[in-house]
Amino acid sequence: MNKKDLMIKRNKTARLVKYRDRILRNTIRVNPSNSFVHELAKFLICWDLSSRGKHYITEANFETGGRADILVLDEGEAIEIMHSETEEKLKQKSYPVPVYPVRSWEVIQHYLPLIELFYKSQIQRSYSNLSKPDSKRKQGEGQ
Repeated sequence: MNKKDLMIKRNKTARLVKYRDRILRNTIRVNPSNSFVHELAKFLICWDLSSRGKHYITEANFETGGRADILVLDEGEAIEIMHSETEEKLKQKSYPVPVYPVRSWEVIQHYLPLIELFYKSQIQRSYSNLSKPDSKRKQGEGQ
């Protein structure tokens, strides 16, 4: 798909969303009624989408009603993060695009090795940047 066709698809999908939401592309909006785990999973998915050059809208309120956690504009699909919801509750929701449910803990477990790797590299970097005492300097010098 060339750039023009991709832009047309993104805009067509964005028009399904209320205007005030469609102008906030590639911005992670936090819903305070959701749990921390739910919001963390949303962040990780959006980070992955951004790193792959995909455009999205979070907390997308559709013109026809309903709200998706993440609407992927490039694919014309919604991602619904399930933390406490059941499959039955999700089936009751009506969206104008296909919906793909994901469990919040599965998302976090998927990215956990990457998070641990990043965390370890940050710790090593911070310890390696600590200034080491100069063993050649005599005690009391420079005072």
